[in-house]
Amino acid sequence: MKIEQVKISDLKEWDKNPRKNDTAADKLTKLIGKYGFVNPVIATPDRVIRAGHTRIKAAKKLGLKKVPVIFIDFGSETKAKGFSIADNKSMEWAEWDFSALEAVIEEIKAEDLDFDLEMIGFEADELEAIDILKDDFKEIDESKLKQIKNKCPECGFEW
Repeated sequence: MKIEQVKISDLKEWDKNPRKNDTAADKLTKLIGKYGFVNPVIATPDRVIRAGHTRIKAAKKLGLKKVPVIFIDFGSETKAKGFSIADNKSMEWAEWDFSALEAVIEEIKAEDLDFDLEMIGFEADELEAIDILKDDFKEIDESKLKQIKNKCPECGFEW
């Protein structure tokens, strides 16, 4: 596979993209601004984006003109659609190990006191909830549940 730098204006959004990603693009803008554009867009040879719509929106907000792209011939439109959906769904298949996550965050804090923890993608209330969630909700009392602010830091589900 070859990664190519492609003008954003030369790419076409998949008009059937079922993901709502405006809010995610706003958050991703900060990460791309900090780390650069490190995750290539996947497109078909006809230049239709199959994975990376959120990255493209964020890149546009940052004024980027080119992005890294991998072109894949899926052999059929049906397979390209299937990949697009599966690629987005795949992030839901993994779960957080909150104890390990908390340990890595603590390492980051110890290694660089000036590191902006917002750059790991979690919001302040989600960071606070990680300590509570690391025990997989074992023996959590009502007062601790209120600290979570009715939002799961893993998936964003609100209750």
